[in-house]
Amino acid sequence: MLTFKSMKWSNCFSYGKNNYIEFDKNILTQLVGINGTGKTSISLMLQEVLYGKNIKNIKKQDIANNKSGETGYWIHLIFEKDGALYEVDLNRKSNLKFRLIRNGKDISSHTSLNTYKTLANIIGVTDFKIFCQLIYQHSTDSLDFLTATDTNRKRFLISLLQLDKYITIHELFKSKAVVLNSEISGLAGSVDTVEAWITRHKDMDLMKQVLMAQTVVDPELYIKRDNIQSNITNINSINKKIVANKQYRIELNLLDPQYFLGIAPGQPNPGSNELRTQVRILDKQYTDHMNTINRIDNIEGECPTCLQPIDPIETERLLDHEIFERNQVKTKIGKLWEKIPKVEAIEAEIRTMQKQKADFEKLNQLIDSNLQLDTLDKNELTNQLIKINAQIFKAESLAKSIKEKNLKISAHNSKVDVVYNQLKEFKKDLHEKNINLMKKENLNTIIELLKKTFGTNGLVSYKIESSVKELEKKINDYLSDLTQFQIYFKLSGEKLNIEVVDDIGNVTSISNLSSGERARVNIATILAIRSILSSLTSTKINLLFLDEVIGVIDAEGKEKLSEILLQENLNTFIVSHDWTHPLIPKIHIIKEHHISRIEYD
Repeated sequence: MLTFKSMKWSNCFSYGKNNYIEFDKNILTQLVGINGTGKTSISLMLQEVLYGKNIKNIKKQDIANNKSGETGYWIHLIFEKDGALYEVDLNRKSNLKFRLIRNGKDISSHTSLNTYKTLANIIGVTDFKIFCQLIYQHSTDSLDFLTATDTNRKRFLISLLQLDKYITIHELFKSKAVVLNSEISGLAGSVDTVEAWITRHKDMDLMKQVLMAQTVVDPELYIKRDNIQSNITNINSINKKIVANKQYRIELNLLDPQYFLGIAPGQPNPGSNELRTQVRILDKQYTDHMNTINRIDNIEGECPTCLQPIDPIETERLLDHEIFERNQVKTKIGKLWEKIPKVEAIEAEIRTMQKQKADFEKLNQLIDSNLQLDTLDKNELTNQLIKINAQIFKAESLAKSIKEKNLKISAHNSKVDVVYNQLKEFKKDLHEKNINLMKKENLNTIIELLKKTFGTNGLVSYKIESSVKELEKKINDYLSDLTQFQIYFKLSGEKLNIEVVDDIGNVTSISNLSSGERARVNIATILAIRSILSSLTSTKINLLFLDEVIGVIDAEGKEKLSEILLQENLNTFIVSHDWTHPLIPKIHIIKEHHISRIEYD
């Protein structure tokens, strides 16, 4: 049970400072005041403090009374739910201060939006519009439940009876079914693709072929061909070389082998030039001895130099000595002249052999042993080129043919390997896909069943149907005291049809009822919905505002309505400006100098 206990406020709408109202003091209370005093504002403040908005969509800056001289506004609400006492404090001046307190402990969220969500969950009605219709009814309003389309009427009950969780579950299963159907469709397509591939390749020749022995052209043929081609191109220069080479061979043959193949004698030491030099030296010595001998022979009497007398014996001795020395030199000269021709002969032989060897080495270097002896014949070379090109072409054609065949064989063998492996993989994959497809199809069957179960035609429809029968009975129980009309519901799939039947059995629509009749039907429906809601859910709200409703109801209807409301476990405020009941407690709304206030009897 949710019991609204009291509310305080300042500077809201037309009100001034420090206003206070108790919601649970009386079962039935009259809220009396002339038009524009602020009777309806009390329910709007209740909406604003609980949901952060109001049914008239008045903007935040327009809620504050700009004629009071104050800025901003303040609302403080106290209510009780499941044994816990809650306080909601809304203070909106330069900034917003919004607090939610449970049993003295602040349980506000970091943001006002989340605090409002917490409040809605505590109240048990997350739909703001439904909450407003449960606590407030105006003479100009028609209850959405009665005037909505058949489909929206069912949605209204779904939200009202808190069956949204089933719709949420239904949407989850619906989303899962969409994903699952997409997966099944994709998997089925994949299975079809794999099966088509297997069918297309299962009859393929999967026998491997043997590669042929690859032949190659003998490289010597290319070398030989290039040589012949080169010889044809350079035949003139080659023939010149052959002729010159032939002449070199002739000159080589003319050389005496004993000179360039024999062993040369050792170089004489001393050589002929040195011997001749020795002869010249000895010739000078010989001349010197002869001059000395001549001088000795001419010396007589005394020495011309020292003027001493000459010793004949000493002169003889000196003469003999010079003659001896002269003869010795002469003998040496004779021997040297005998040796010089021999040495010159050896040197001449050495020079001849050196020249022969030099010529031999030069000719050997000039002679090209690779050149043929006879000059080239261009016609013969051309014929040879034709023959060797034919051999090369035949060998290349054979090698190319074998290579092409081997390429085809290799491609076939590779394809066999790929297809064979893919067949194995695809067959395995197909088996796994079929198992997976079967599992997903089975799961989809279950999901579809659950989707229908939690859909509007499943559990929701069942719960609504059971609730609608009770709702229909409750409404008609109230209507039996208020009017001659009865209401009947017909649930058909997604739609909830409504029929209004008069006391003689005629079926009509809500729109055909008068304002008073419609007000009575609306009140009966609200009371019935609240009664059903409190029995089926944890949402039982003690508060109801009937704003100017009785103004369109006749006197008898007003009395009957008052009797019914007094019997309800409900704190009802009848808002009016022209009717009061002497036995029902009153709260007066007074407005003076643009400021409204509350006065109790």
